[in-house]
Amino acid sequence: MKSTSTLPQASMQNVNSWGIVSFPICISSEWMPCSIQYEKSEENSTSC
Repeated sequence: MKSTSTLPQASMQNVNSWGIVSFPICISSEWMPCSIQYEKSEENSTSC
């Protein structure tokens, strides 16, 4: 597998019609929900 800046394919299954991806990420040794919104022609904006 390659190491890319994209989300795992498993997380891509959670993409809704608004282009929002919700997936758990590890913060401070604890798993918390995180949402990433994909912007066109811009870098991904992350809000946790």
